[in-house]
Amino acid sequence: EYVFKSGDKVDILLEDSLGSPVTIEVEAHISSQDYFGVLQALKYKHLAAREYQLPCERVRSILAAPKIPGEVKEKCRALGIEAREVPMPLEDLRS
Repeated sequence: EYVFKSGDKVDILLEDSLGSPVTIEVEAHISSQDYFGVLQALKYKHLAAREYQLPCERVRSILAAPKIPGEVKEKCRALGIEAREVPMPLEDLRS
């Protein structure tokens, strides 16, 4: 986790090859019409932009989960968040 100056914690904060921030919000499960993770990813995108003193367009933000429903993917697209389905081992989901 990375803690922003606001006290908010993003699951993962990376920098791309150009030094621009990439925030990643990881969810174990997302149900249809569950936009909580999307809104968190959006918040982290804006916080990273502020912290790096960049326009939001220069910050990538990713919502990662084993399965992401179509409605949630559509909300991500509308808000400029990348939806990425990433398989997670079962033992990771139990902890």
